[in-house]
Amino acid sequence: MCGVVGFVGKSINPTRTYELITNLLKETKIRGTNATGFYSIDDAGLIDWYKIDKPADEFVKCRAWKNQCPNAIALIAHARLTTHGTEKKEINNHPHMSEDMKIALVHNGIISNYNAIAQKKNIDLKGECDSEVLIRLMEQATDATSGIHEIFKEIRYGSMACLSIDFREQNPFFYAFRNYATPIHFVDLRDEFGIYVFCSTKHIWDSAVQVSGFGRLLRDKIPIEIPAHEIWRVNSNTLQIEKIKTQESSSSDLWNNLYSSYSETHKTPQDYKKSALEKIERIQELSIRLKKFLSLDSSNAKQKIDFESIDDDLTKAEGLIQELVDIPPIIYYLTDETVDNYFNLY
Repeated sequence: MCGVVGFVGKSINPTRTYELITNLLKETKIRGTNATGFYSIDDAGLIDWYKIDKPADEFVKCRAWKNQCPNAIALIAHARLTTHGTEKKEINNHPHMSEDMKIALVHNGIISNYNAIAQKKNIDLKGECDSEVLIRLMEQATDATSGIHEIFKEIRYGSMACLSIDFREQNPFFYAFRNYATPIHFVDLRDEFGIYVFCSTKHIWDSAVQVSGFGRLLRDKIPIEIPAHEIWRVNSNTLQIEKIKTQESSSSDLWNNLYSSYSETHKTPQDYKKSALEKIERIQELSIRLKKFLSLDSSNAKQKIDFESIDDDLTKAEGLIQELVDIPPIIYYLTDETVDNYFNLY
């Protein structure tokens, strides 16, 4: 689970835009702390990027972010939770970029069949991150829209929410797209700042607005979730949005079938959450007993230690922890109000 942030448009208030986007990226830290990065184009056509294995709240203090963000007309940023490829190697972190640096992409999700796609499409992956295959598919295509259609065609087993910038044409275009598994939200700030803003979740938006002190100014701005399997293509100069339906729906079919299989076995998200909480409570009880054992003085002959019981507790705790590993991790973050939307949030 990673987080994406972006905006497009020539800001009419660069200082306040910088403050809002900075706080959006800092709040996105909740979705990943292993690495942070950005890619941007300014009004003079200058491309800039920077990525490093630091959490977002530290990243925004770097000179590259402070210098470039206020002048950008299109920017994408990413807070990474490492899955494939260590964050210690820069090439594995986001944004991922084309060889000529004119296309960039940030991705939230997991592409399970990325190696198979790379082999099929004769793609030479430079790093170990699964997300890289997405930028390579866009790079192979004659234009970004065709490349994104190819992504939807090939990603049969995986989740994705992506923001991308394509500067192969004279005017940069900004793209947002996702499948049913992962969210992206959109906020229209043309009247306030002259820009469109994108972020992963409504919670991140609400938190950033409050931290930035924009509560009164932006209180009526409700983030809109971009529809799944719809490509949003935004002209960075005019802010005209073209919404393009994709033809492939394999990812949505896969997730719907997965949900059906859970329902048939009565393993709904609520069941998983209840089971996880019960196991955590039991582990906490065992932990208290084990801590008491560790505090005992083994040299005191008067203290009778039941080693068989302790060994049994350790075995139980180990088994419970292993069972927890098999429960989808997002369950631990879901509230009662959102648990039904599990398959849209992951």
